Formats: sequence, structure tokens, C-alpha cells
Amino acid sequence: SRGHQLTIKSCKAYFAPYRRSSSQSPMAGSPKGETRNANTSMAIHPVCSPAKKAQAASRTKTVHASQHTAPAMQERNESTATMSISARTKGAAMIFKMIDNINGENTDDGVELVIYAYDEQSQAFRAIFKTPIGPYVYPANTVDFEHQIVYYASARPDETYDNLYSCDLKTGNVQRLTDGKNAFNDLLFVDGTLYANVAREFCTTCQPARFDLDSQTFTYRNEADDDTWHQSFSYDDYADEFLILTCSDAEMRTHRVAAETHIRPKTISLIDATFENVTPLFFTEDFEICLTRRLNENTILMTTEPQMVSGKRTLKRLDITSQEVEDVAIPGIQQVHMFYPSLDGNTLYFVGQAEGKTIWNVYRYALDTQELTQLTFPKQPDRIIDIQITHQPCGPDFSRGCCVLEDEGLKK
Repeated sequence: SRGHQLTIKSCKAYFAPYRRSSSQSPMAGSPKGETRNANTSMAIHPVCSPAKKAQAASRTKTVHASQHTAPAMQERNESTATMSISARTKGAAMIFKMIDNINGENTDDGVELVIYAYDEQSQAFRAIFKTPIGPYVYPANTVDFEHQIVYYASARPDETYDNLYSCDLKTGNVQRLTDGKNAFNDLLFVDGTLYANVAREFCTTCQPARFDLDSQTFTYRNEADDDTWHQSFSYDDYADEFLILTCSDAEMRTHRVAAETHIRPKTISLIDATFENVTPLFFTEDFEICLTRRLNENTILMTTEPQMVSGKRTLKRLDITSQEVEDVAIPGIQQVHMFYPSLDGNTLYFVGQAEGKTIWNVYRYALDTQELTQLTFPKQPDRIIDIQITHQPCGPDFSRGCCVLEDEGLKK
């Protein structure tokens, strides 16, 4: 049921720090409710455990971030992939996903989703889309830059679940593409195909799905599986597959996890576009993994916590070949909440807390030169909910401005 989804749903419940204060209460735009109680919060088990639970002990040490730039090619068997994504591009645009108070001061008049496109070459932000969102929505979204279409999750005022919408940025035309009771965690648009990480009605866990824009239907990884949580869904440009973090809903409810370790055993894997071929890369139950992204051919970066929703969130580096894990220190930054590496394998964009501060800001960090820059938006958002590389160039037409929907998603 949707009530069950709202209770234990989303791994993204702690992916969205508040811009002005880390102590404000949840509201619209916050990811759907992961409980903070270890006895009931979502647990996780690998989709496909490695043959050896720990091929190499994860030895954790602290290194400086500038040491993370040397790639090492990892050999992989590519012959099992039956559906290639082939989306490697130059000049890939980033999108920054924000939540703002509509009246600019408080939530009395509601909140809206704002999407900024960011071009790395010019380092320019452009607001390309705004729409009001309802109180139960986590506004997962992505952009098809070629056709200038935004895909996003939204809901009518009487709905406590999500549906998929599209907006043509050239015309402002909005379509509701699904009519069900869904809970979206991620949307990706890769090589002309829309992918989602979504929980269907009567399901607890999210899983990858491919959306057919013609038939407006989803093809799920495994419709019979309502135990495996799929989290941190991203396109891996180096492997030409998806990077996914998995764990088991049943295992998190065991006494060992809920009352003793408070750490959900998780596996980082690659999964191809057919969802049939899975390559486990790393397994751990030494710490809680929150978010994973590929930095280069042999390196995965991840944000971690000592236990479930507990303690300082730190950045770690995984060497895929040696399985060694190292803490990554960024000078002047005490916490990294979410991040996305640039395709150059050297630049990190992240939401972080500076030393001695309580507010969260967006930063750009060059690993080789250690240059740290706080990014400035045209209008400072109230909250930052996600950062995504789109693997598409922005395109010149986006200089026209922002598509603003005054009431879409609340009335249609």
C-alpha cells in the first residue's frame, strides 16, 4: 500500500539537506519517508551477492582527495551485454534540482520544483523549468535536452502517490503519462530511453524499469521481486551500464541488523540495459552506503554513514580492483551529503557543509588542484534535492529562458 511506502520507502530520505538549516522539519519535496528508527527502517540485501562475501577486507584509511585521479583499467567481460546504451558524449549538461517556497518566504503558499541546467564549459546556470508540487511528492525528474522535454513525478492534490508527467519546454504542453499508484526515486534519460527507479502499487521496494514512450508502459527488472531495494540508480559512462546499490528488505528486519549492527548489508553492482546481466563490484556491512557514483575506470566514490541515518556523512573512495576503501578528505568541508562527478574524472559537484557551518551549499571541487568553489545560483534555492549528469549537451535553444507552469501537477 502507499501508506506502507510512505513509512519505509525511500533511500533518498536523507539525500536532501535543507539549504538554510539542517534542523527544519520534513515537508513537500522531501524524499518519501525513510523512517529513522533502526527497528523499522528499510534494510537491504544484495541483488546478486559476490561468490565470496568479502573478496578483500575493506581497509579504511584517510587520503587526500587529490590522490583519486589516477585511473586503472579494470578488465570486464563485455560479451554478456545484449543491449548497449552507447551514450558517452562530450559536453554533457548537468541538472541541479531544487525546491523553493513559492512566496519566497515560507511554505504557506506551497513549494515548487525548480530545475537548473548547468553547462560546465561556460559554468553558467539556466533555470529551465518550474512547477508547483504537492505535499507527498518526491519530485524525481530528468531532461531530454535534444527534444527539450522534462520528465518528472507529480501528483494531483487528492493523491498521495506519484505519477509520471512530461512537459514540452518549447510549448509548455504537459502530459500525464501514467495513471497508477507509484513511488519514484530516480528518473534517467539515456540514449533516447527513459528509465526509472520506481515502486509500483502494493510494492514496498523500488526497482529499475524502462518506460516505453509509445505504449506508456514500464518494463520492470523483476516484477516478482518485492524484497530487493535498488538505490542510487545512475548511468555509468565507463561501463556503458547502470550503477546500482542493492540490499534486502527482509534482512534489514532481522534482529542482527535492526538491533545489533544497524548497518544494512549492501552490494554495488553494474546492471546492463536489459536488466538481465548483473556484475557485483563490492559488498560491505562495515558501514552504511548512501550514494554511489563512478569517478573513473577503476574508482567508485560513495557517501557513507557509520550506521543507518546516524553520524557524520563522509566521502569514501573504492578501488574496484583491490577492493580497498579510503576516506576522502576535501579541505574545508566537514560533510558531503550528495555528489556527482564530472565526466572529466577530476571534478566533483557536491552538496556539502563547510567546517564550522550548519547550512548546506553546492560546491565544485577539482581533485588535481584542490580548488574548491562555492556555486552561486541566479536565485538561492531553499533546498537542494539532487544533482545529475544528463549525458547530453545543453543545446543553444535553452538560452530562451524558463518554462513556468503555474498550476500543473496540482490541477491537471
